[in-house]
Amino acid sequence: MRATAVPLVILAFCAIAADQPCRLQNARVERDIAQRTAHLQGNEYCEYRRYAVGDWDGDQLDDLAVTFNVEGANGSGNGVASYLFVYLSSRHEAAPLEVAVGTRGTFLPDSLEAGIGKTIVVKTVEWSRNDSMCCPSRHGSRTFKVTPTGLVRR
Repeated sequence: MRATAVPLVILAFCAIAADQPCRLQNARVERDIAQRTAHLQGNEYCEYRRYAVGDWDGDQLDDLAVTFNVEGANGSGNGVASYLFVYLSSRHEAAPLEVAVGTRGTFLPDSLEAGIGKTIVVKTVEWSRNDSMCCPSRHGSRTFKVTPTGLVRR
């Protein structure tokens, strides 16, 4: 694991907004999540977000990954769709890299971590065939390789 001397970069991405403790002070991240949520005509509850910091573009600066859930997307009632956004420091104003990472009834993100090399690991809770919708019984993971233009499941 590399030592880092750039805590201000982490703070710029991850500082918590005072009025809502689970929202970031980073307006770009909040805007992107709000826009995706509005596009899907759903609701997002920030307390279910998961964050990870790593150097996925190899520039020795921290990058940010966040998973978030959109409930009721496109009129689905209590359905949930989950997404992973990755903000690379080398792509300052570009849109985040994005991939869908689950739906209620299949699997949903439970935690997020920087993997080995240029990978991100999404730890999941998963529904088996006999599970009710409230209670996934299995755990799994999905690994995504970060490329300059997107996220690729490995």
